[in-house]
Amino acid sequence: MTSLKCSVTNCVHNCEHLCNMNTIEVKGRDAKDACSTCCSTFRDDDGSARNSTGDAKLETNIECSAEACKYNKNLKCYAEQISISGAGASNSEKTECATFTVA
Repeated sequence: MTSLKCSVTNCVHNCEHLCNMNTIEVKGRDAKDACSTCCSTFRDDDGSARNSTGDAKLETNIECSAEACKYNKNLKCYAEQISISGAGASNSEKTECATFTVA
C-alpha cells in the first residue's frame, strides 16, 4: 500500500490530511503532467454527510489510470508516498496527484 497525504481538506473522505477510503482512484489515462490527473474519489464536503467507513489510514490502495506515470504498474500506484492536492476543490477535476512523474 501507498502512504497518502491529501491537502484537499474539503473532501468528505479527508481526515487530518489522510483519507478514510480503503482505495482511491486517480484518473488521467493520457496525462503528461500532474495537472492532467485527478482523484475521482473526491466528494465535496457540503456538511450534510461524512464518510462512515472508519478512521483515516496512513496507507491507501491507489488505483491509477495515468499510464505514463513511472509509479503506475498494471493500473496500480506503487509509489511509497503520494500527495493529492487541490485545496478548496469543488469537483474531482480540480484535484490532482501531485506525485505524478513521467516514466
